[in-house]
Amino acid sequence: MNTDITASAKPEYPVIDRNPPFTKTVANFNTLDYLRLTTIAGISVTVGYLSGIKPGIRGPSMVTGGLIGVMGGFMYAYQNSAGRLMGFFPNEGEWKGKDEKPKANGSETECYRCGGKWHWANICRVPRHLVELYQASLKNKDPEANFVSDNDFDITHLDVADFFERPEGKIDYLIGDGSVVKED
Repeated sequence: MNTDITASAKPEYPVIDRNPPFTKTVANFNTLDYLRLTTIAGISVTVGYLSGIKPGIRGPSMVTGGLIGVMGGFMYAYQNSAGRLMGFFPNEGEWKGKDEKPKANGSETECYRCGGKWHWANICRVPRHLVELYQASLKNKDPEANFVSDNDFDITHLDVADFFERPEGKIDYLIGDGSVVKED
């Protein structure tokens, strides 16, 4: 089963890491992620306390609700952090581009230097000779190609009639050295 989300959807924002490891994703948590985690855990503790029917089980019920809330809040924060790193959520804070701001449709933009996608001209690594060919192709909108052959050999022309019996009723057979012998 393919678990790579990037195989089925294209990111809308610049991609920082297509497959971020756990430590990088957790290190990328921002203030809003921690606020969401704390809020979900706090609400779960309250619901756990209120769901304890008897006073004797309110404490364990509150702890259980709190643990469930911390796990759920962490998973929600982790999902948002990983989504920003993979380019599926807005990631202006994580993007460290030099001259260019990330565009809303980062995957649809193309490099002005080489014409490729997924990067911009300031970080383009395409070799210079390929860039020159690409730039030349942009200038000539209607290229014309002509086939020129310098070979002096004749290409054998085969016709449909070559594969059927001759009108006289005789068939040509090839012999090992390529000579043709006609039967009488």
